[in-house]
Amino acid sequence: MRKKLERMRTIPAKEKKFVEDLLWNRPHDGFDAPEDYRQQSKEQRAAINQHHIAAINEHFRTAESRVKKKTSDFAARRSAGEITSSKARRKVSLPTSI
Repeated sequence: MRKKLERMRTIPAKEKKFVEDLLWNRPHDGFDAPEDYRQQSKEQRAAINQHHIAAINEHFRTAESRVKKKTSDFAARRSAGEITSSKARRKVSLPTSI
């Protein structure tokens, strides 16, 4: 199954902020820790990381899908004669002599 990548400009700013905060382990508001992840203690990094993961989970559990749903016009195409039944396709005869 192939998945398409989204272009960076189509990702909402809020979601970009989630990713950047998680990547750089930025402390959230009200959390007393250095801004630079290299200066944070192991416990601070773990707490900040868990906060960001929980925020991302909460956001995507309630977010609407941005994937375009394919509209099935199978019935319309079949009634127009564009699609034939499998039985009709089987009746195609191949040339017997080469």
